[in-house]
Order: sequence, then C-alpha cells, then structure tokens
Amino acid sequence: MNPFKFVVKVFKSYTFGDMFLSALAVVAILLMIVKMIFFPYGLFNFGKPNVYTEGLISKNGIANINPLFVDYNEADREISALVFSGLLKYDAVKGAIVDDMAKLAVNEDKTQYTLVLREGLKWHDGEPVTAEDVYFTFHDVIKNPAFPNEILKTNFAGIEVELLDDMTIKFSLEKPNVFFIANLVTGILPYHILKNVDPADLLQNEFNKKPIGTGPYMVTEPVKIFPDARMQATLNRNPYYYAEMPDIENFRFIVYSYPEQLIEDINSLNGVPKVTGKYTLDFRNNDRFELIPYELPQYMAVFLNMESAILKENEYVRLALRKAIDKEELMAKFLDKIPVDTPLMQLDQEDWKYQPDKDQAHGALKEAGYSYGEDDTEHVGIRYDEEGNALELSLIALAYPEGTEQANEAND
Repeated sequence: MNPFKFVVKVFKSYTFGDMFLSALAVVAILLMIVKMIFFPYGLFNFGKPNVYTEGLISKNGIANINPLFVDYNEADREISALVFSGLLKYDAVKGAIVDDMAKLAVNEDKTQYTLVLREGLKWHDGEPVTAEDVYFTFHDVIKNPAFPNEILKTNFAGIEVELLDDMTIKFSLEKPNVFFIANLVTGILPYHILKNVDPADLLQNEFNKKPIGTGPYMVTEPVKIFPDARMQATLNRNPYYYAEMPDIENFRFIVYSYPEQLIEDINSLNGVPKVTGKYTLDFRNNDRFELIPYELPQYMAVFLNMESAILKENEYVRLALRKAIDKEELMAKFLDKIPVDTPLMQLDQEDWKYQPDKDQAHGALKEAGYSYGEDDTEHVGIRYDEEGNALELSLIALAYPEGTEQANEAND
C-alpha cells in the first residue's frame, strides 16, 4: 500500500477534535527539534522564573554576607540587606525608622529602649527566632572586646543589653542619644548556628558565604566565582518571611571588579543600584534602562576641633577657613554629588560669612594676628603670630582598614 495514501486515509477518519490535538502534537515535536538544533546551549531561558539580575561593582567581590561586616563593601551591603533583617528598619516613604522584627518602646528620659519581638519569627532554616538571638548579636558578639568591627563596637560602647524574657530585650544608655535608634536596624545573627564561634574568628567563618538570616530572601547556592573574577550570588524568596512577600521570586547578584567589566555585560542585567560619573552615559543611551536619581542619607564634611586652642580662641581663624573653601567650585568636580552645606539646616547659608572669598580669608587671618614670615626658602608661605608661632593645623582623615574597597581606592 502507498504510505502516503494510507496516512491520508487515516487522517480523513479523524474527527475535528482528533485533528486539532494531532496538530498540536506535531507543533510541539517541531519546537523540540528546533530547540535541539538551534539552541543546544540553553539560549532559551528555561531557568528559574521571575529572576531579577542586579549588577554591582566591588574590587573585593562578595566577601562577607554578614550584617556585622558590611561597612566597607557595597556588594556585601546590598546582598546582606535582603538576607538579614533587624529589630527596626528605615522606611523610605515615611522617612523614618520604624518597627520591623520588633515593636519599640522608649522611656521618657530617652535612655531605655525596650523591644518586643513579633510572634512566629523564623530563621531561613525554620528554627524559631527568640530574644536570645538578639542578645547574642549585640551583647555576646558586638560588645565582645575581640570583635573586629571597631565602628559597630564603638556604637554600642557603654550600652547595657538585658535579656528580659524569650521575646523581650532592653538597651540602657548612660545618657540620651538621638542617633542610637539607627543602630537597631543592624541585622540579627542566629545563636543556634554561631553560639560556639569566637567573635574574633567570625569574619573568617564559612557562615558568611552561605548565611542564615530572617530577611525576605535566602541564599540557597554557594557563591560562584568565574574565571574573569566575576562573582555571583543567587537568592530565593524566603517562605518563612514574616512581612509582606516580595513579588520577585529570585534575585541574582553579579559582582564585577571594575565598571568597564559591568558595562561590557550590561545586557545581562536588569538593574544597577549605583551608577556614578561618566558611566551614567552608558545607561542613559541604553533603551533598556531608566536612570532614577536618588540621594543617599550620607555626607562627607570637615569638622573643626574646638579643643584646639587656635580654633577655640580665635574666631577669625575659623572664619578664614570657611571663606577659603569655594564649595561650588569643589562640587563642580563631581558629577554625581550635590552640596548639602551642613547637617544643621537651621543655619542661614546665605549669610556673608558662609560665602567663599579668598581676599576676605586673607584679611581674617591678618585680623587674627597672623602674617607671612620672612621671604626665604624655609619660611615662605607660612604665617606667624607676633610671638613667632607658626599657624599650624592638623587634618585627620578616616583610615579604612587594610584590604577594604575604600583602602584599595585610596592606595590606587
């Protein structure tokens, strides 16, 4: 029998429903063949659904996904913020610090901060969260003399931490401190996992590569390191999360060593949280991205040490320092910074004494009793008072710990 006539005969015997299902089957088989021939290496995205990929830049890569060690590495800070949560959190809409894992109560003197944990809190591994975890984080780790993060340790110096019961913790201050509440957004560590780890060794512990937290996302795969030094961390939505579930199911962070490397891989990314300087043009000219300007709640400033005799006793020296610095000229050198002038916004920045004027700065120093010395190699450019004392001031800048991203940039 002719095979073709046989197929036609069989096909004619089909009902309309049979023909429709057969057609679907043929299409499915053809699609599988096309995929096998043209996409043998997975160019179709059959991976995890609803994945958001974010690009970050850090010379140190992903070092420690631990909320107690994120001060010096932006990549660690971004990832840790999703993996861990604190007693309180910053609400960008309200512009204030609000309750998160716990409800806060402060006494009238503003010296006692009592926090009661939410009911039903769980770690990523399903273990319950208790006030013992909070006490462990702040008392046993941060306040331990061997704890290596000096910034965080200083923030809790002189603070008494008390474990009142399984759900309640209290912080007692020697005197009111309006900035203390900001320290309570620090992520909490699990006592049941780290209780036997010496705080001095915590920075090198394997926990920091695959941590257990209480945040909206959990680390489910080891951090990957690629031959070109890129690093990748993959996070999945936390089924035990105590607050509103995020819409994005999976987060992927790709960390690049330098901006040019990220730009080369720009089409692999859904977003980049911080774009600065000349690299903003690469995103502005790319239709896949929208530049959203935002201001970080941080600033850099120069503070005068009023314990210095010269600064404390001579207002003309302070005036000369203010008027010698042209802030607008200085800020013009930065494409991604804005002038704040002062954190004390009640000062009138239009007042003449805050306006730069080098001639007035010279006059203020002369009024202060300081004039240039003899015009010779040893004394040129140095001002002296009537008794021959040179006008000398020391500028002290923050030295970042060796090996941190900021220290590496300073050395470059």
